[in-house]
Amino acid sequence: MIGSLPQFIRFAEKSSDVWGIRDTKSRYVYANRAGRELVNLPPGFEIEGKTDSEIPHPIAEFEKELQAFDRLVHVTKEAKRTLEIHPWGKEQVVSPYYGETLPLFDENGEVTGTIFYGHLALNLRFNRDKIDAGTFIFGAPDDTLSKKEWDFVYFVMRGYSIKEMARLSEVSPGTIASRQNSVFNKLGIDTLAQLKQMAIAKGWDNYIPTDLLRNKFIKL
Repeated sequence: MIGSLPQFIRFAEKSSDVWGIRDTKSRYVYANRAGRELVNLPPGFEIEGKTDSEIPHPIAEFEKELQAFDRLVHVTKEAKRTLEIHPWGKEQVVSPYYGETLPLFDENGEVTGTIFYGHLALNLRFNRDKIDAGTFIFGAPDDTLSKKEWDFVYFVMRGYSIKEMARLSEVSPGTIASRQNSVFNKLGIDTLAQLKQMAIAKGWDNYIPTDLLRNKFIKL
């Protein structure tokens, strides 16, 4: 897939962080030792050629979201970041991992797969003690809305009030109301209930604004 694959594997096998490669069908081409240990693969298990649903780990339940994320990287040809919260390691402790997925190109500039990287999010704080498993995407899901409008969707899905949104966004409540109207017009809806239903149906409820990485606090 890439001419320097042997060198990459030698590097990745010595790393304590997660590294791996998937093809355009989201099948594993390679996963390093740290990655295999993270999902607690049984001895002798061959991950190459398999998709997430074929891996004996709770992450298999999120194959649809993970494959949609891979397709987003393929289409945009840009690196994208996620927050992966699942039971990890032999002890199956639920904890957050930052992930980054980058497009892998051939000599003609065509996407032939993705390289993924992950590490434990040691400095991240959450709004509650119990963390639910899930896959969360940093950055806008697509170009349907502007960045500020996607932030509005995030706030709505987390139950923030207009005043809370305005305070966190450092704008007036009137500006938030204008963003709400713009979102409604673009999506062809009339109520917040409709927005929530649409967000869940389209997988937009797992979006997290990248700006939240700055203060290391995330409300899930």
